[in-house]
Amino acid sequence: MSSFLYRLGRAMARGRVVVVAVWLVVLAVAGGGALVFSQGTDDTFAIPGSESQDALDYLGRVFPQVSGTSAQLVVVVPEGQSVDVPATRAAVADAVARIGGLDQVASVLSPFDAGVHGAVSGDQRAAIVTVQLKVGLGVLAREVANVGTRSRMILA
Repeated sequence: MSSFLYRLGRAMARGRVVVVAVWLVVLAVAGGGALVFSQGTDDTFAIPGSESQDALDYLGRVFPQVSGTSAQLVVVVPEGQSVDVPATRAAVADAVARIGGLDQVASVLSPFDAGVHGAVSGDQRAAIVTVQLKVGLGVLAREVANVGTRSRMILA
């Protein structure tokens, strides 16, 4: 085996220009193939005919308000402060109202709403605002990013 590897290494060293050229051709063919045959990614999940898919389709028809995507916005205050103070509560309420007024939003839950439990961290520095969207995330990627940016500006 060692004599074979020696001969192979020696041949590669003698013809190094050819070896480099062959590797460049291989890389070019692989890159070209990736460009020609790539189809991107698809984040939709469906298994037609399965019981799980039938159940999801049924829930989408019966409860259309929850058939979209949900998102969580995290509100964090600086060290030593609490989210459970009137100023922060007012800012969160304003953000919830603005987000709830968007066309793509089905519902928004404030961490301070009655009946919402566990949405504020134990150290009172963070809270979670839950947003239920009307359509899938693929449709709303840019809009959701803009909502997050505006929410950060509102809460700042």
